[in-house]
Order: sequence, then structure tokens, then C-alpha cells
Amino acid sequence: MKKNIKRTTLRSLATLAAAAAICLASIAGRSLMPLSPVPFAIQNMLCILAACILGGAQGAGATGLFILAGGLGLPVFALGNGGIEHLTGQTGGYILGYFIAAAVSGLIAGSPFTFEKKFNIKNWLRILCAALAGYAAVYIPGLLWLRHCILLNPESTFHALLRGQTASEQFSRLMQIGLLPFIYYDILKLTVTVPLSTLARPFAAKILYGSDEEEAAELIESLKKKKAFFDAIHMPHRQKKH
Repeated sequence: MKKNIKRTTLRSLATLAAAAAICLASIAGRSLMPLSPVPFAIQNMLCILAACILGGAQGAGATGLFILAGGLGLPVFALGNGGIEHLTGQTGGYILGYFIAAAVSGLIAGSPFTFEKKFNIKNWLRILCAALAGYAAVYIPGLLWLRHCILLNPESTFHALLRGQTASEQFSRLMQIGLLPFIYYDILKLTVTVPLSTLARPFAAKILYGSDEEEAAELIESLKKKKAFFDAIHMPHRQKKH
């Protein structure tokens, strides 16, 4: 019982620590990208990083706490913004995308385990796929909501670029203002996310899941011994039949 309480407490603290780190990252995102209504931010990297290290439930939980804090008015979004209007404004889709990205990345990466090898190619490829899927997932709701907000607001600087355009032309314009300016930075974030996640996962697992895995390993070893014992008992009978 005490072990279960300790494990739950440690995992809750890890989720809160990850959420605090994501919130504090707003300090680094205090500049607008040129020719884009979307500001530069590193929160997407930390949301995906938390998910790749801790797993989907805790990564998404940390991201959810960050979004909740911003929605309540704390200045944790890019440019030091906060408030419900930033969730419903033109960058709101990207913020929702952070949560989706954390859930997707964590689902693909899975929960960490202590026996995970840091320099195993399969682990690196799995984390790479998880991170790539996460970074891509940010832009799906982000671009769709950005388009909606721009078309809805005639006073927007970018309204003329989309109004009256065909669907393909709108898509091209959206790529130019809501995706392409961030590709270079996301590639740099990816080169940090993958190695850091892969190296950190065994340490995170040792703290958060170590006792669980030790108990599982002991149970497996016990079952192996019992199987060997019963095999030794029944072996003479099998030999007699032959």
C-alpha cells in the first residue's frame, strides 16, 4: 500500500514538474515570426519531450495543466500571454495541438522502462517517429483554426490573402504564414528532443517505475524456477514412456 502511494506521488510530482517547465518556457517565446501571426515558442518541444520521456498519460497531463494555467490567465503562453481569449484566438489551434502532440508522441514512445537501452537503434527510431508525429500534430488544428480566425476577421492583416481564394490557394497561403516559417526551428528542436528523450527515459523509469519492474522481474524469475522444478519432476516419467 505504501509503495503504491509512493509511486503515485512520484508520478504526480513528475507531471507537475513537467507542467512547470512548459509554463516557464514562455520566457523564451517573446518574439513574433516575420510574415506570420503566430509567435515563436518552444512549448511544443517541451510538451513532446515530456511525453517522449514520461509516456502519453503523464505527458498529456503536464500539457493539459499548462493549457489550464494559461486559460485561467497565467502568462504562460508565447509572448507572455494568458487568458481564455488566447485559446479562442488565432493561435488557439496550435495550443490545442500541443495537447494532441503530447498524447500522440507519448502513445508511440510508450512508458519508459529501466531495462531500455540508451543506444539501441530501435529505441531511437521509435522516439524519432514519436517526436515527428508530435511536431506534425501541432499544425493540424493550428492551421485549420488559423484559417477560420483569419477569414472571420476582416481586420486581420492576412484576411486579403485568404478571402476569395480557392481551397488550394488558401492551403498554399496557410503553409506560408503558419507552417513554413517554423520548419527550420522544428528541425532544430527535433535534434534536441530525440537524443535527450532516449537518454533520459531509463533514468525516469528507474525513479517512477523501478519498483514495479523489479517486482515483475522477481515474479518472472520465480515462475521460471517453478517451471524448471516441475520439468525436473516429470522428466523421468517422460523418459520411461519413450
